[in-house]
Amino acid sequence: MLAATPPIQMLRPQALPVKFIAVGALSAALNVPCGMWREHTEKFSVQWIIAVHASIPFIALLRKAVIMPKIAIACTIACAVAGQTLGARLERERLHKAAAIDENGGVQPMPSGSKAEQVTASEDLVRLQASARKAGRRKRASKDTSAVALQSSGSVTERTAENGAGHFDLGLPLCDGSPQWLTEVVSKMEGFKQHFSQPLVVSS
Repeated sequence: MLAATPPIQMLRPQALPVKFIAVGALSAALNVPCGMWREHTEKFSVQWIIAVHASIPFIALLRKAVIMPKIAIACTIACAVAGQTLGARLERERLHKAAAIDENGGVQPMPSGSKAEQVTASEDLVRLQASARKAGRRKRASKDTSAVALQSSGSVTERTAENGAGHFDLGLPLCDGSPQWLTEVVSKMEGFKQHFSQPLVVSS
């Protein structure tokens, strides 16, 4: 009955490696759900034995329908064992995740070293580096501003000490290169200051 199906009729005239690949892949795929079922049974129990050997009759019929040599038995057994192992591992991981969700109150925990944690850590590192650069720029700008202010105040004090001996203090000390008209104005204002600073004498 199996040999009369169209897929078997198409596979039968193919080359031997193609038959090995097709039969091995089908054997592994059939044993994945059997391995998942085996994970829920007690070892060497009746259900465990049925889960392990459930796919053997179908794979034997398939091997005979495709007309494969006896060496294909070892290939199909190896593929069946691989499918059983894969199915059991997948079911075990699923059970572990379900248990973790139940322990955390329905919240699935994020595994350590996951991509989300790596992305978050890299974003935090970028933010810290940007903040450090901004703080460094502000500190350098503050230092430069303080240095310029100190230099300016020092030069103004020196010019005032040099030129303030014979000039009236207007809040803007005169420099050596001041215009002549400004010097005359300051001299006149100094004369007014000296005149009004003299004591007033009232004749009786």
